[in-house]
Amino acid sequence: MSVAAAIRGGGKAFRRRAVVCTLALVMSLGVADTALAASSQSLDIEFAVDTTGSMGPSIEQAKRDGRRIVEEVKRLLPDARFAVVAFRDYQNPAGEYDVLQPLTGDVALVDAALEKLRVASNPLPGNVAAESYNLVFRNSYADATLGWRADSRKLVIVVGDAQPHGAGSAGIPGCDDTTRDPHGLNTAAELQAMRAAKRTLILVRQVSPQTTVSLQCYESLAQRAYVGGGARDGGSADLPALILDLVQAATAPVRVTPDLPLALRGGTNGVNVSVVNPGRAGITVTRLAVVLPRGFRYIRGSTTGAVKGNPAVSGRTLSWAVKRELSPSARLAFHFRVKASQRLGRYSVAAFGEIAMPNGTTLTSRSRPGAIRVVRRLAWLKMAFRGSPSAGSGAVIRGSATTSPARGRRTRPSGPARGSVTLAVANGRSLALQVRSYRLVAFGAMTKLQFHVRVRAARGMPGCAGASGVLTVTNSGSLLANGRATDSVAARFGGRCAATTRWSNAAARRADVAVTLR
Repeated sequence: MSVAAAIRGGGKAFRRRAVVCTLALVMSLGVADTALAASSQSLDIEFAVDTTGSMGPSIEQAKRDGRRIVEEVKRLLPDARFAVVAFRDYQNPAGEYDVLQPLTGDVALVDAALEKLRVASNPLPGNVAAESYNLVFRNSYADATLGWRADSRKLVIVVGDAQPHGAGSAGIPGCDDTTRDPHGLNTAAELQAMRAAKRTLILVRQVSPQTTVSLQCYESLAQRAYVGGGARDGGSADLPALILDLVQAATAPVRVTPDLPLALRGGTNGVNVSVVNPGRAGITVTRLAVVLPRGFRYIRGSTTGAVKGNPAVSGRTLSWAVKRELSPSARLAFHFRVKASQRLGRYSVAAFGEIAMPNGTTLTSRSRPGAIRVVRRLAWLKMAFRGSPSAGSGAVIRGSATTSPARGRRTRPSGPARGSVTLAVANGRSLALQVRSYRLVAFGAMTKLQFHVRVRAARGMPGCAGASGVLTVTNSGSLLANGRATDSVAARFGGRCAATTRWSNAAARRADVAVTLR
């Protein structure tokens, strides 16, 4: 279940900028896939290179980058295998898609396939800037000739300078192409299929006067596929090192997420850190570390979840010795609190983990930065409620609410609100609620919101129509040992309705509710 809230930060620096804050109440549905554990972690990587005419200025650099990436990955994971694919555009005279080398561990064969990469222009009238990326995405899971190992971690590295057909029409942020795919493929659907098939996507944008795609588009494409993907600009001297970082991150993704995207000056916030094993073999997390922004301080005694105790502190780096084994599909998560800087501004928090692989090698997995903005006060909130229960049918809560400009204390604004919420209670009973006002009871490492509501209509609950009540959402800012948040959502009504509904992980009858703010 998730509750999205847009919170505007007040003060001189931020009065004109809206900050999006998401309050997510998640009904846990994940099931660990431990049946396919293997004795060693294997890695398969497909290189797919755009070889249309626009890649002419970049193709030699792409070959050099490819060779260095193979060398660095093999040094880290000797069991790694590589395939090489050339792709172009529909009806290109040189062909649209060609597997130059199926997956192999022979570096000489990979090098020979990279050398075969040649650009070819398409002189046909009506040729557009978009290329056959959707076909590459489809074939990454549908083309059996690539030779993926069943138990391998699977990465697809795509090097190019253009967009997939219709990526903009498919709603991919940063992409704007609206041309029809000649094979009838849809970019969003193909990326979803890659996610289902556990194909992680890494895109390298070759920059030249012919480039027709933004890095944001490539980043959005990578995030739609399986976990651990990313995008980088090619041609730089450190590209192989950057790609190696992405390969390591894809092997055991580390994520850092602030509870809230903003903090009050000198106030508190929470930080969630997690690492997941998406592969088919067990791994060992030996250390997890977080680099705090300048002016932020760790609050002693606040670490909860799968990791316990205070970290070792060196400057702004917090470090926890973990030494925990993660079976396939398992996840490790912990939470801690911080005191925010007294200075207004934008800040980033980053995390990394040291991972021991079954073959004895150790890699470092680095997270994407988590953003925090320090503001003077809060001005208004906009919320959207949606979600479904962990069992049964029907929505637990859905709807939206918008507040008027906040008034009152800077840490506890309140005021009128408007919107409607539908709350499913149990056994077909439900309440349609009208939102009237709100009160922010607490904000920061612990956040508590109260919405004053009126029952517009009731199903199966006599006496509830017209009753007033309070909907309370609490984020406690701590985690259980299994990584689930100790949070709660409660609805309470008085008068003849006298109905109380509560979801809580801390209750005796746990309902698998998690509340996170980001």
